[in-house]
Amino acid sequence: MFLIDSNIIIYLISNNKKIIKQMEKFEGKPCLISAISRLEVLFGVAKHNQPVERTIRMIDKYPALPIYNETVDKAFNMRHQDKVSLKFKDLLIAGTAIEHKFTLITADKEFKKVKNLQVELLKI
Repeated sequence: MFLIDSNIIIYLISNNKKIIKQMEKFEGKPCLISAISRLEVLFGVAKHNQPVERTIRMIDKYPALPIYNETVDKAFNMRHQDKVSLKFKDLLIAGTAIEHKFTLITADKEFKKVKNLQVELLKI
């Protein structure tokens, strides 16, 4: 199963042809997003005065996983034990993928630094 990172969703909404082409290999496979990605994308769309309804229809194709205490604990441990220097939201996304044993689909190579995280890195 796959967890789609916020940046991939943003590229899909922006109609990035390169990302759309690479995402074709995941068609028919279970792909979800983190609740934090949903929030991050909606905030970004609203900030840039984009139509939120269109974005909601697009991201509703991917069920959002909630953030559990276990996810928060994993994010905390990544920062304080493993010394991973990701942003707060990215720690939660990585923690979600690890907790559910999903592969993270992202264009952010910083995720490769996270121990025990399976990453499918797309090129932009």
